[in-house]
Amino acid sequence: MPYLFIGNDYYRFNEERGRVDKGYPKPITPNWVNIPGNVGASFGAKGFTYFLKGSTYYKFDDNAVRRIAGPKSVGVDFFKCTGRERFNEGSGGTGNQSKAKLATILLPLVLTCFYLSL
Repeated sequence: MPYLFIGNDYYRFNEERGRVDKGYPKPITPNWVNIPGNVGASFGAKGFTYFLKGSTYYKFDDNAVRRIAGPKSVGVDFFKCTGRERFNEGSGGTGNQSKAKLATILLPLVLTCFYLSL
């Protein structure tokens, strides 16, 4: 079942019923161990859930029910940017720094399009 994250809360969406399950929203912490609140996006793949927050992500093992990685760089791990492209949030970035910032914006959009095309 898909989960929707908004602010510091999450919702479990029942696809068969086409609505959120009763008893939701629930707080992200302590229900998702070591995952920060106010995540920007999330997606699941091959038994893992990835939580995106700013230019970083957290990898959550769905079977073990725990975080196994993060915070890690979205630009480096998903888009193979080198460490030189990292930027400080709020700096606006120039040159290669803009590529890393663009990666953190594009990833949730690409994943949403992929999910909708299934």
